[in-house]
Amino acid sequence: MRSWTSTSSRPERATSSRHFRGAACIAALARLGYTILRQKGSHVRLVCPKRPPVTVPLHHEIDRGTLRSIIRTAEISVEEFNKLVG
Repeated sequence: MRSWTSTSSRPERATSSRHFRGAACIAALARLGYTILRQKGSHVRLVCPKRPPVTVPLHHEIDRGTLRSIIRTAEISVEEFNKLVG
């Protein structure tokens, strides 16, 4: 039986430990030309003339999968998003 006490035998994760707030995500999308259309509760709807609309949660920390979905919907790469965030 294999012991998992050593972390060196576990595969490395290819994800970043960087966390994003909803406000930082909105600010990054604003640099692309997105503007706030409306807000309902903790979710903000952003629109851009040349891109699809995006909904961003105004949470303390955006879930990794949700952030990836926002980036995919905005039709930008992860690298481009990271440059916009700064």
